[in-house]
Amino acid sequence: MRIPRKLPFWDRVKTLLRAQKITQKELAALVNLNYSTLKFWLCYGYYPDVETACDIAHILGVPVEHLINPPVQRKRIYHKPRIQKDQVPENSFH
Repeated sequence: MRIPRKLPFWDRVKTLLRAQKITQKELAALVNLNYSTLKFWLCYGYYPDVETACDIAHILGVPVEHLINPPVQRKRIYHKPRIQKDQVPENSFH
């Protein structure tokens, strides 16, 4: 599958490879893939097939979803209390 933009999938793979001190050549060998195929996918923005993506994730010790899906940015929302402390009746917590 050809994607014309840079893939976060490969950015995450590269980050994890660096952190674990695994080379791209070693990764290709571990997933039984020709190194030139892996380089082609990296350079031209191709996703691997599902089985290879799962193998890569397994080698890197992460769920495949971590490589495929972007991380969810969650905003912290702080709500004001509906009533103020001085408005709570004293015997309401007994």
